[in-house]
Amino acid sequence: MTIGSTEKERITTRQIRLLSRFVVLLIAIALGVRWLAAQSREAAAVFPLAPEAFVPALSPFIGLASAIGDRALHLSMLLCLPVATLSLLFGRWFCRNLCHVGLIVELIGKTRKKSGIGGVPHLGPWLVMLSLGSAIAGYPLFLWMDPLSIFNGFLSAWRQPLILANVLSAGCFIVVVVLSFVSPGLWCYRVCPLGFTQDLIGSVGRRVRRSRMQPNGGNSTEKKRVSRRGFLAAAGGATVGCIVAARPSDTCRRLTMRPPGVTEERFSALCVRCGNCSSACPQGIISQDPGGTGLLAFLTPRIRISPGYCSEHCNACGKACPAGAIPRLALEDKQNVAIGFATVIHKTCIRCMLCVIQCPYNAITTEYIFGRYYPVVDPDVCRGCGLCEVVCPVEGKAIIVQGIRQRILAPVDMDYPVKADDV
Repeated sequence: MTIGSTEKERITTRQIRLLSRFVVLLIAIALGVRWLAAQSREAAAVFPLAPEAFVPALSPFIGLASAIGDRALHLSMLLCLPVATLSLLFGRWFCRNLCHVGLIVELIGKTRKKSGIGGVPHLGPWLVMLSLGSAIAGYPLFLWMDPLSIFNGFLSAWRQPLILANVLSAGCFIVVVVLSFVSPGLWCYRVCPLGFTQDLIGSVGRRVRRSRMQPNGGNSTEKKRVSRRGFLAAAGGATVGCIVAARPSDTCRRLTMRPPGVTEERFSALCVRCGNCSSACPQGIISQDPGGTGLLAFLTPRIRISPGYCSEHCNACGKACPAGAIPRLALEDKQNVAIGFATVIHKTCIRCMLCVIQCPYNAITTEYIFGRYYPVVDPDVCRGCGLCEVVCPVEGKAIIVQGIRQRILAPVDMDYPVKADDV
């Protein structure tokens, strides 16, 4: 009788966990395709985080490594604290009860009869310790392997024009699915850094509880061996992080336009490649880099001035970032960041002066050159927003915006009062 009751309780618990993960899956999809995104300008202006950033921000792996790497406490770190606390008490609680990616790979794995992962080493602990070690050096590695971010990147790929970079971004999740089909359990129990981050936090909780009960306990040879391996992995990650962070920036990377407020040195490491900024941009100018700016910047967001421009009334990309790679700048701060510089091509300019009229920062004036008046860009005022390039009627454009190392400029008087977020 007791055995039957216990079996029923196990079945009920399994069903509840299945249902809870399925609900989270629906919520993640709804947020991913922006069904539940804030529609009112007032809500977008008041709340500092876009709805689609919520699910990736729950990851303790992203929150912890990005906070250490950026030397700052991001909102994502605050959102992951409940999951981290539950992990401290119950280990992989999130994986068992809420992880929608785990639900998908588990259902796919059930189509196969056996796992076949017995001989595969545990890569997850090494990924976590390498990431945390390199984060201490200021350049966290492997954040892009977080499953919540991978799933968001998959959804984001279909909200944008189907280009190579988006297909590659969606392919990360497809790889996880294929691995789970070929070897059920391989991703969750051998690779997933989010799962092993919970294991790491849970082990800390167990040691604290054990030390309170047995002051001299927990000194076994096996535990020392595991601690030694973790220390070596963290030290190796710190070494790699220092080497990568100290590499010289090449010209190609310096000329890549990034979202406002980005620090190029650590951007490629802090970015989790979730694609949120690309889909959140109302102007459609943020796309993922297919590799043209180097391997380390693969699939990171870049700005292309087409079809729109970096509006002075928009800071949506920062609100959509779950890891703090793109700072959440207030509009007044964002308007003082120069992300590029406009250059006039005199031989193709027809002197229509539309760029002079439309520039929201009054950075373009006229000057008598070559016997005629031409537009002239003030480097101390131009933010590189790209509106001048958008309005230029010349085929091939007579004024072009190129990326620079971002810098903060002095505030300027604009042609109209600053509005709330126009996103």
